[in-house]
Amino acid sequence: MKGIRFLAVPVLVCGLAMPMTVGAQDMSFGLEETGQSRAPVKLGKPSKRLAEAMSAFDAKKYETAAMGFERVSAGKSKDGRGNRQRAQFLLGQSLYKMGYYQSALTVFDDISAQGPAHIDFGDTLEWLGLLASKLPESSGIIEKVGRYGIGALGQFKDKNPGLYNQLLYLMGRHLYAQASFRQAIDVFQEVDVTSPQYSYAKFFEGISFIRMRKSRPAIASFRAILDAIDAGDIDGVDEDRMRNLAWISLARVYYTAANQGKGGQIDGTLLGQSVESWTRIDQSSEYWLDSL
Repeated sequence: MKGIRFLAVPVLVCGLAMPMTVGAQDMSFGLEETGQSRAPVKLGKPSKRLAEAMSAFDAKKYETAAMGFERVSAGKSKDGRGNRQRAQFLLGQSLYKMGYYQSALTVFDDISAQGPAHIDFGDTLEWLGLLASKLPESSGIIEKVGRYGIGALGQFKDKNPGLYNQLLYLMGRHLYAQASFRQAIDVFQEVDVTSPQYSYAKFFEGISFIRMRKSRPAIASFRAILDAIDAGDIDGVDEDRMRNLAWISLARVYYTAANQGKGGQIDGTLLGQSVESWTRIDQSSEYWLDSL
């Protein structure tokens, strides 16, 4: 058997890995951190340009609306700060509606980076969650969701459970990247078993336990993936791929645990479980060579 390198496990799953360097170190923003004025931002009477852009948006003429919102947000109207910020928010929505997801992300990234100093900072979280299903992780979506506190997610629990579970997974990934493994585990454990994110959340939950050197709960996390697949509880996931990933993860945990006995003694039972797990990996799997 080849050497065990647990920290390399996440990169086995295409689309799950993320950069470990995250720009937003804090879970939430205060006004003193944004460099913005403490004066409350208020909406005013829209200028003619903003009113026309809003009418176009309501009529679903998103291209026309986007051009108007861009001009207003750039200060090319008589609108005050609050109106300019609202125009920026609606610009992001217009770009999303047109399918320009990367451009929309650029707009929402700027809003979220401003923190509560932006009038639509809170509402932007929903759009970041929606973009997560449209863009790859390399877009930095996890970092942007991480700018919000965990408490900000609760608003979606009842009104939009799908988005809530998506955001839980993304927040857990952010905490994992920050090496806040205990917090990450707590968040991952909130993801519903019927959610498409469940198996991924359980995988990173298991890896988080490994980073904390806790093999037993890691085993339970990986086995939960297999149980959910066998029960038919999960949807929208490549079941064969996730099953093989769970088996190879289990094999590595068992193997490491088997070699951690006192005085260098090998635990034959754990070693046997490791071998059994390795044999469950499909030969057609991309992980097959890693199991040799």
